Amino acid sequence: MKMTTLKFAQSSFQAFVACLLAILHVSCRDISRSCGTAEQYPHAMSPDRYETLYEKWHAATEAMPAYSKTTAYTGLREFLEIAACGKDIVPLLRQKIKADAGMDFVLSLAVIKIMGWQFEEFPTTDMTQLRADVLKRLESTK
Repeated sequence: MKMTTLKFAQSSFQAFVACLLAILHVSCRDISRSCGTAEQYPHAMSPDRYETLYEKWHAATEAMPAYSKTTAYTGLREFLEIAACGKDIVPLLRQKIKADAGMDFVLSLAVIKIMGWQFEEFPTTDMTQLRADVLKRLESTK
């Protein structure tokens, strides 16, 4: 019985995150490229611009009441702007996820989306474990 409950919880969580990532995909298309153009930053996104986006997202999460569902944080326009910036910001996201301040573990979902990974590759229902798995995978892809 316990194993069945665990499998149900895991599949429910995976379905939830799959839906969330689908929403991110649709929403990100509607957001203008807040990261700047390739002409402005030919080799990478401006670290200052990323910090501005990150600070806006962080401020928005702190202004919210405490939620148990990550969709409250990943649905924020500021999060969607970060997720729309592409692979140039992955090293900066990695730093934030590694430091793990506040809701930074949620940025792991942005990394999964940006890198084009499948959530099924991360078989966990625990966001702390997901954070660790994403960091491990990032380290292995250097």
